[in-house]
Amino acid sequence: MIGNKRANILLLLIPTLAIMAFFLLSILAIARDSFNKFVSPGIMEPAFTLENYLMFFTTPAYLNVLYRTIRISLVSTALSLIIGYPLAYYIVRGSPLIRRVCTSVTLFSFLTSILVRVFAWRIILGRTGLVNRVLNAFGIPSSASYLGTELAVTIGLVYFLIPFVVFTLVGVIDKIPIELEQAAKTLGANEIITFLKVTLPLSTPGIMAASLISYCLGMSAFIIPLLLGGDQVKMLANIIYDQCMFVVNYPFASAAAIILLVISLVIIVVYQKIVTRGLKY
Repeated sequence: MIGNKRANILLLLIPTLAIMAFFLLSILAIARDSFNKFVSPGIMEPAFTLENYLMFFTTPAYLNVLYRTIRISLVSTALSLIIGYPLAYYIVRGSPLIRRVCTSVTLFSFLTSILVRVFAWRIILGRTGLVNRVLNAFGIPSSASYLGTELAVTIGLVYFLIPFVVFTLVGVIDKIPIELEQAAKTLGANEIITFLKVTLPLSTPGIMAASLISYCLGMSAFIIPLLLGGDQVKMLANIIYDQCMFVVNYPFASAAAIILLVISLVIIVVYQKIVTRGLKY
């Protein structure tokens, strides 16, 4: 009987292990190509050189793109948490009407195509978009386009990330027993103290998971910076795309991809350690 259960478990694990092996082999192949030597567009010579990594870290333009990618990702993650947490909280703890409204708003954003959402923001942030119309209506003359700025890319990323934050936090907040909040209020705590001392600490695992998901999606963002940032605000994924499609320098593109992966993993590990240490105290 036990042998049959183990066999069934192994059978269920086969698809998962196959997918994991596929992604691992893909990463290893990219890592190997990153050490090859670029000969001409589309042609690389098998080698083991650090030339591609040195070119990346010694070129100020690429370092600026890397710094911009990390900065925009962190800012977008923080703003997504600030906006998404209240939405998730009211979806769980709000009145039926507030729940329906918050859920509908979040689902509408999540189920709409990313291209549609990004093009909508292009119209809103354009020279004749909603932002300038509102400013002009209040007597503030403005005809500038906000496209091609970090502000536009950050707004687009935040709008894209909020549903992921909300749905991650909803599951965690919903599992917090409401009796704990009621007990705190019975002992004299007001709404703010109850939230800060009870709800927020207990929802920390959800905040951590939501922030990691948002950060990873922000670091690998491609369409949003492409359409809202253009050539002025490129992120690392756009540089990798340009190297593959236009320069056709596969070794350098592979090196940039590995750098993006390693830095993302380092930031995630450091963040987890900081949060874990904070929870202990």
